[in-house]
Amino acid sequence: MQIYKVPDINLTKIDYKVGKEVLIALKNVIEKYPYLASVINCVGDFKYILEQKKITTKRLYNAKTQKNNPKNLYKTASFFTSCCYFDTDDVLKGEVPFYIGIGINEKDSYEKVISMIEMQTINNISYCSNIKECVYHEAGHILDRLLNLNNSMAFKKNIKRLMKENKYNYPVYALSSEREFIAECFAKYMTNPNYNEAVNTIGSIIDYLYDYVFNKQNINTNTNEIYKERVLKIMV
Repeated sequence: MQIYKVPDINLTKIDYKVGKEVLIALKNVIEKYPYLASVINCVGDFKYILEQKKITTKRLYNAKTQKNNPKNLYKTASFFTSCCYFDTDDVLKGEVPFYIGIGINEKDSYEKVISMIEMQTINNISYCSNIKECVYHEAGHILDRLLNLNNSMAFKKNIKRLMKENKYNYPVYALSSEREFIAECFAKYMTNPNYNEAVNTIGSIIDYLYDYVFNKQNINTNTNEIYKERVLKIMV
């Protein structure tokens, strides 16, 4: 069913408490970044989002279907995942992505998810300290791709510098790749924008570029403080 303008949200196989938290997080992130409602095709259990990806890309775009093995997803994605299939350059030209889905492991109970999140927090594995932040993490992956962040050589260079400096004892998962660093920082930015310099920097850049690309704001780069203090520092 359609919820928050996302055309297909199917949580019938998801633990009720988990689904409730997911919906609250979706509402929050879509209110802040409304364009996400236009590009997220569906939210549901792992098997469902993979099946919908195959159907959607074939029906709407006549794209080649890919063989998706849900077993691999259960092994690699823990309890949440983002499934992105599109050409970022097309998005920046105003074209709709092929497919974006957010998946939730239907095998996990609310208690199990909370327990896993608590263990990850205690062991400094992830910034995600609750279910909402897990959803924000996946939204961070989607925004990263929509805004083409990882294709900027200057941006990647400065992200690597932040990761290498590691002034704030970043979580293990954040240091696994540039994309995960962006998603982890964005997840924390959604709940605590001033958590640390990296979180504020990544979040501010996403805010700035989102406004520039999707809200078509004519931002004066000579006077805009975010541009001067954050974007210029890391994108150039």
